[in-house]
Amino acid sequence: MPASEPHNILDGLTATNKVLAIILAIGLALGVLWGVFAGGEMMQTAKREAITFSLIRSVTTALDTYFSANNRYPPALMSLLESDARNPPYVSPRTLEFPGYAADYGATPGGYVLRLAPADARGLYFYVDQSGVIRGRRGSPADAGSPEWRR
Repeated sequence: MPASEPHNILDGLTATNKVLAIILAIGLALGVLWGVFAGGEMMQTAKREAITFSLIRSVTTALDTYFSANNRYPPALMSLLESDARNPPYVSPRTLEFPGYAADYGATPGGYVLRLAPADARGLYFYVDQSGVIRGRRGSPADAGSPEWRR
């Protein structure tokens, strides 16, 4: 009995079918790579947004605590880091770091506004004021009329 020869998966296909099979294999490989890289980037963006949302929650709590103690909001976010013999800082320095975002804070006599703009203009913009309601909008700056953002 003769030994069987190894078979190639493309044996028996016409030239056209072989080309189509190769194109399909390349397409699948590229699709997998795209999913890995694009999905990874989307995951990082979602993670950064979740972290930023959490940091905003911490900062709004610190701003409210500062207001309760001083009957006004701080003139700058960095004021939340100040401490004295009786009072620790309101937040840790890391809380005021918003990874991938630029923060813009302003205090008024009865309130404040904190805006966060993402490094990627297509990303999620955040807005919060003394109401404590965090608002968000994708692709353009958020404001008091933007939808409430919940996590």
